[in-house]
Amino acid sequence: MAKEPRLKRIDYYGEFEPRPVDTYAAQQMQALAGLGKKMSDISTMIGKKVAQGRGEKEGLEAAKTSRVVDEKTGEITYKPVETRTFGWSADAFNNSALSATKSQIVQDSRIRVAELSTEFKDDPEGFQKASSAYMDGVVSSMPEEIQPLISESISGRIHTNQVSINTEFQRKTLERSIGTHTGNIETGGIEVTRLARIGDTEGVERELVEVISDMNALAVIHPDFDIKSATNGLKNKIRQSTEMHTLEAMYEKDEENEGAKAYAYLDELSKNVPKGVAPEEWRKFISQAQTDLNSKKTRLKNATVVDAEEQENFLNGYFAQVEMGTTLNPNDTIRAEKIVKGTANEKKLADAHEVSAFVASDLATRQQLMADAEALGVDGAEVLQKMQAAQYKIDQALAKDPMGFAFLQKAGGIGESQLDVLEPTAEQLTERRRKAKLVSQHYYGRDVGINILTDAESDSLVKYFNSPDITPEEQASIAKIYGDDDGIWGAFADKNQGVYAQAATHTNPLVSAGIFDGQYALKTGTVKVDAKDKASATNVFNDYLGSDTVPDQDYKDLLDSSMALYASGAGQGQPFDSDAFESAVKSVVGNVGTVRGERTFLPDGVSEKELEDYFDNMTNSEFVRSV
Repeated sequence: MAKEPRLKRIDYYGEFEPRPVDTYAAQQMQALAGLGKKMSDISTMIGKKVAQGRGEKEGLEAAKTSRVVDEKTGEITYKPVETRTFGWSADAFNNSALSATKSQIVQDSRIRVAELSTEFKDDPEGFQKASSAYMDGVVSSMPEEIQPLISESISGRIHTNQVSINTEFQRKTLERSIGTHTGNIETGGIEVTRLARIGDTEGVERELVEVISDMNALAVIHPDFDIKSATNGLKNKIRQSTEMHTLEAMYEKDEENEGAKAYAYLDELSKNVPKGVAPEEWRKFISQAQTDLNSKKTRLKNATVVDAEEQENFLNGYFAQVEMGTTLNPNDTIRAEKIVKGTANEKKLADAHEVSAFVASDLATRQQLMADAEALGVDGAEVLQKMQAAQYKIDQALAKDPMGFAFLQKAGGIGESQLDVLEPTAEQLTERRRKAKLVSQHYYGRDVGINILTDAESDSLVKYFNSPDITPEEQASIAKIYGDDDGIWGAFADKNQGVYAQAATHTNPLVSAGIFDGQYALKTGTVKVDAKDKASATNVFNDYLGSDTVPDQDYKDLLDSSMALYASGAGQGQPFDSDAFESAVKSVVGNVGTVRGERTFLPDGVSEKELEDYFDNMTNSEFVRSV
């Protein structure tokens, strides 16, 4: 700080000396003011930079939020971005937001226009409408400042794709048109030559107009198509087909002379090559026509032989049907009678009808007819032989399919009856069983218990019964429906039919299902019983049932059924369990006891002692009634 100047008295010094002005403080204030301004400028500069940076970030964020993607459709839309007017961040915000938005739209439009070009690759007009609508929607949602830039970018990309789509569309359209006309020309050419071959001149003229029209249209769009050559080629084919029609007609009229006039006409054709036709091409036609005439001659000769062979084969088949009593087509009978009239086959046909009557007759009538023929001696020997042959065929057919044979022959007026094999109704079963008895009486003279199913029906049942998807319970259910008295179990494997019958007739449905289940396990090898185990099982069975208690076949069926029931509960690879097998035997066979010294089947709920007491107390009259 400046020192205080010392004061002198004026009167002392004799004069006035002004004191110097002290400017230090002013200078100091000026310095501070300058520094403050400088600091203010620096602060302003820093503030602007901070605001601008913040504006850029906020502009980017605004651009991002303006882009909206629909979660379900994936469609992209843009919300308007509002620009700022005041503040240091306004310009930065506006520039950043608009620049980012433009960048986003350019990138999205590249993808969207590409998608539209793929979607409308075969529809230029559709692409134009869709892309224009897309561009208008995007541009209209943008701030005016960037609308021209966005419009220019998207429209340029649309134009590039539009040109590509238009070019490809025109190429494909032209290609399809060429293909269509070419196909029409080819099919039309085939049709017009066919019509010429059969002599349909009106049809030729009509179709030719259409083909020529397609040729003219093709020539307009396909400069490489030689319409003159194509037209001449088609007319030459028509000419050749027309001549072939003429030759064939001449041959048929002169068939007795083997087509001599046709061959003469062909010779004249070979000497006159039509105008505009290459000689080599005409020679090929003549050669082909010669071959066709020769083939026609051969076919006509062979046809006579073939007709004779065909008639002979027809008669042989007809005789066989007649002799087996098959219902015949009336038209076949009329044809057969015309063919045999006045020939040696006329008597053969009469004999066949006699045999047919024999086949349709019942057993007693057939036996009488054969006796009558045998009584005629030599005169009846031929018919007798045919009757015997027919009887053999009847026996063969009955052994294989008695119901099917009876339905086919309609023997004894037995008409066919419907039967749902897998789910027959009670009425269907009753009717089929009734007819099975009629068939037995007709062919055997007694009820022999034939299979009530036809061979085809049996095959269907066996196939379903042995299918891998059927359950033992379903097998048992079907078996219960038919029982053991319908003769169907013979349709199954011979070695198993007794087991099936046992399962079918067992009163306990669980035992029935178990037998079927175990039979399947044994058949497929799921459960195996070796020779040693079979011997043990037989001993257990004999101990329980006794010897000679049932007939041999029943003995085997019961033993096999017991083994099947045992197998249904046996585990894989388990040792033989005699106790479990004995339990299976008891379930299958039922209660067996010793009554009056003999192994005897006991009625349900009746003990050995009760049965013994009954016999001990039986009166003579009760004994007589029981036998």
